Amino acid sequence: MAIPLGLSFDDVLLIPQKSKINSRADVSLKTEIAPNFFLDIPIIATNMDSVTGVEMAVVMAGYGGLAFIPRFDVPEIEAQKIADVKKEKARVFATVGLRDDFMVRAKLCIKAGADGLLLDVAHGHMTKMLTAIKQLKTTFKLPLIAGTIATYEGAMDLYSAGADTLKVGVGAGSICITRIVAGSGVPQITALSEANRAKKRFKNKFIMADAGMKNSGDIVKALAAGADCVCTGTLLAGTDEAPGKIVEREGVYYKEYNGSTSTLEKQREMGRHNGHKPHFGLHVEGVSGFVRYKGPVKIVLDQLCAGIRSGFSYSGAKNIEELHKKAQFIQITNAGLRESHAHDVELV
Repeated sequence: MAIPLGLSFDDVLLIPQKSKINSRADVSLKTEIAPNFFLDIPIIATNMDSVTGVEMAVVMAGYGGLAFIPRFDVPEIEAQKIADVKKEKARVFATVGLRDDFMVRAKLCIKAGADGLLLDVAHGHMTKMLTAIKQLKTTFKLPLIAGTIATYEGAMDLYSAGADTLKVGVGAGSICITRIVAGSGVPQITALSEANRAKKRFKNKFIMADAGMKNSGDIVKALAAGADCVCTGTLLAGTDEAPGKIVEREGVYYKEYNGSTSTLEKQREMGRHNGHKPHFGLHVEGVSGFVRYKGPVKIVLDQLCAGIRSGFSYSGAKNIEELHKKAQFIQITNAGLRESHAHDVELV
């Protein structure tokens, strides 16, 4: 049996190239994430209760990014959160799943002002997912992001069903254990490359890299592999705008960060949302934890965007379109990965 090689962010680097860019300030991070839907930065706050609420959505939009309101409340509460974001005149997407009546949830959220929809399913390459995409795209004339997928075949099927943008990344998140529990997934660089191979067979289709980015360099790699934007939780968790209280543990400040399919989040969801089947709590593919308190999300975004612009300049790309064309990857060894980090010094 031939087994292909799967590469993740730490397995590759971008090869520096001759650059005509005089200043990193000349690099544009503007991106199109769905037909005629543009962002000033390619960063989206993920649809997780411990990352995105009304405050995060408003600030992300104000910075030039976007946020997904999670779907783990009853539809009326999600719709109210959408309405609260729109009071600030900020753009925001609503999230729907396949459980319950997703068409009712979508209708309520769009009526509340949602600018687009994320159809979010852990394993998006399913027949009923394709049916749902067709229903949503036929009924609502708004941008539709759908996933999650990690293969060329999955990308082809979801694009063909009508999805504008694909959410790519199975099991890559820092608090996701799908690959351990289910033994399934594809490392992110390979998953994005395969989705990009499918994207090239269509016109006006897009890719969103979902999870796995630990730093700005990983975001650059995700974009270079074909993504038009990234969706992140870890990098934005722990900020002032993320829901939850600041807690102190042994003199260090943290905020809660929980996987949407962690035991803790499932218990909370069962307590506020009726209609779950008896086995709902058994399907645990995430963990609960804490991340260090980071302060205002604007500071985090400033740092990330500075790093992304630097990464573009090393590839001689002044925008995402040029990065897609110019990027050249090299595979590295564990020795190369060690060499990439600070080493052989005592850090202060």
